[in-house]
Amino acid sequence: MRDIFVTVVIFGSIPLILARPYIGVLMWAWLGFMNPHRLTWGFALSVPFAQIVAIATLLGLFFSRERKRIPWTRETFVLLLFTAWMLMTTFFAFSQEFAWPQWEKVWKIQLMVFVTLVLMQRVERLQALIWVIVLSLGFYGVKGGIWTVATGGAYRGVLEVSQDATAVRGLKGEKRLLD
Repeated sequence: MRDIFVTVVIFGSIPLILARPYIGVLMWAWLGFMNPHRLTWGFALSVPFAQIVAIATLLGLFFSRERKRIPWTRETFVLLLFTAWMLMTTFFAFSQEFAWPQWEKVWKIQLMVFVTLVLMQRVERLQALIWVIVLSLGFYGVKGGIWTVATGGAYRGVLEVSQDATAVRGLKGEKRLLD
């Protein structure tokens, strides 16, 4: 059910994104900060929703009649230099087989950061972006708070690791981790 809901919301937003690309930035931020598709258990878990939204945003930006201008400030220039620096260090990385796949992720994120700079220049759009970020992160704060109150914070996880040294010393044979 969650899969269908998340998929309908995201694909339902694509016509809006194509008409108003700044909505794509809001959706991309929501997907990046909250990761709603990671709260599903079925097919939506592996769908590249952020990529789909980013492509729709770029298409909307390309066909938009809105003025497209990067606000060139010293911070924007430093961000561009930082991106160039990451590219250069990727060329000289000791482990090229790990560096290039990471660069593939990083340049796409940086591209969307610059798209965000282009599209979010109005106060109301920037406030909407801040609200998306706040609510996305706040969701996990509330969820975690409810979980902690409900369980008393006693959940130990799959491995059930004990932080008590006396419990570790009492283990015998293969179960003993520390000597």
